[in-house]
Amino acid sequence: RDLTSASHAGRVRFREAANIAQLNLTLEGSMGKRTKFQVDSKPQLRVAEATSSDGTTTKVPVPESSELNEDSVLLEDVAFDDQKRRANVQDPRRAALTSCVALALCLDVRNTNPDDGLTNDQMRPYVAFALASPVDWLVHSAALLQRCRIEAHSVYSADRAALQLEVLANQHVSQKPGDASPQDRIAFASTVDYPSRWELDGEVAHAMARLGAFVSAAERFKKIHEWDLVIELYAAAGRREDALEVLNRELEQKPDHPRLLCALGDLRDDATLHERAWTKSECRDWRAARSLARRHMNKGRWSEACAWYDETVKIRPQASQSWFDLGCCRMRLADVSDEKAQLGKAARAFSRCVQHEPDCGDAWANLAACRLRSGQAAMAKNALDRAVATRPEDWRLWENLSRCCCMLRRTQEAMVAINRLLDLSMVSKRPVGAILDVILRVMELVDEESDESFNSQRAREVLDELCLRLDTEAPAGADRASATLWSALAERADDVITCRVRRAKAVRAYLNAEGLEREEKLLEGLSNAALALSQSMDAATAKERASTALLLRSVAARVGAASCEWAARDERVGAITGAADGLEAAA
Repeated sequence: RDLTSASHAGRVRFREAANIAQLNLTLEGSMGKRTKFQVDSKPQLRVAEATSSDGTTTKVPVPESSELNEDSVLLEDVAFDDQKRRANVQDPRRAALTSCVALALCLDVRNTNPDDGLTNDQMRPYVAFALASPVDWLVHSAALLQRCRIEAHSVYSADRAALQLEVLANQHVSQKPGDASPQDRIAFASTVDYPSRWELDGEVAHAMARLGAFVSAAERFKKIHEWDLVIELYAAAGRREDALEVLNRELEQKPDHPRLLCALGDLRDDATLHERAWTKSECRDWRAARSLARRHMNKGRWSEACAWYDETVKIRPQASQSWFDLGCCRMRLADVSDEKAQLGKAARAFSRCVQHEPDCGDAWANLAACRLRSGQAAMAKNALDRAVATRPEDWRLWENLSRCCCMLRRTQEAMVAINRLLDLSMVSKRPVGAILDVILRVMELVDEESDESFNSQRAREVLDELCLRLDTEAPAGADRASATLWSALAERADDVITCRVRRAKAVRAYLNAEGLEREEKLLEGLSNAALALSQSMDAATAKERASTALLLRSVAARVGAASCEWAARDERVGAITGAADGLEAAA
């Protein structure tokens, strides 16, 4: 019975084997370094099997281990501070069985945990333990293969993983002097999880395709007759003629093969071939359904696209991209009809997408948008938290998160999002005035919660820090939003000098705003800002009073020359002029 993929039954057997062999293959932490430029040692995982450096191990022929790229920051192995090594066992068969048990426990970790980076970190010590003592050809090959699968997820080691896979695949067909004999190669075939030659060729091809080596991957797929993948890779590499040659040759032998018809339809952009592939497959080929769905989606036929995507995910529910596209089409339909029902279906589609691809930031963001439009702010915030974790440089996500936090009255989290937006403002070129409503709402919420509790005090402290940062980093824009922001910051100033400076910035922002003479609201805002500035000049110096008086006279002139009809114009001009006269007299 094969237990390598059984989560619970396999664990029991693997632990039983370790107990029979009296092995302590649990994990422990030890200080060590993992990268070349690491200065301080950090806790690292390793196998806790009792080890020593006494004795010698019989050398046997094993596959070559590929080295990391010179530019990689990773060390070949974790450099532990205590230099603890695996024990050299005199009996090579027992040593090989020990490595087999370690690899089995590694598979148990894979079978009982989600497919993510933490699981790979937990599997890595078992593989390192098995590789530390190369005592059998097949056992060492299985350990190298498992290391390749782990390293394929890291940008620092993905190239080494592909090269090592190629070495493992080539050793099936190449025999060099000193290689292990067939009898030695199959000695532990029943105790390790090692794929067939054709499965290994497929893994090599997929690894090369992930690295962008499409032609090399296509040549590998040719060996295992995966013709539809060969055609896709040739097309991706720009070798259309080679793809058509393979297609035509295979279609002569199998003229009604659905996957080949679908590939030809993609190359020729012919919907009739996709429909024919769908018919010949008896409505079971998901590629044909996906191609037809994409065609309708690109032409804006959202209902037809949703119908075909429904067929696609019904046949292949693990197709995360199809779930994502289905959710996008549902959101488009929500704009034109039955918004509530379509948004619910879109949210379910995006939920299925993130189940299969948890790091898809776009899916999390769209899921949050569906929840917000449906009035589910708390669920939207949870989705946005995941979205900003996967795409921390996207200012749109942080802006949506700040608005969502305001809806939930979570002021401190909203201010964290605003600070992040300020960090990204140099890249995004997003003006601070675009989130003016969020900043003003945060100020209102902090004032409403003004009590002596720790959370309220901390919120006021964070808001004061945010105001100071806005005062020093926010650009002095020439629009109503910037003027309103400076007026709000002036209300929260700690001293009269800071208040006066901020009010002067608000007045200048109004004066430089486009369309000032034609909009009544701009004129009213300018007048209010000017009068507020004049009232903050009690402790000002004579020079400051004189310069402020000149600024107020400019305001009075602009308001008086406005072209729009404003009933309070003459009254405001008189008040501003009187304030300027008073400042000049005091100066």
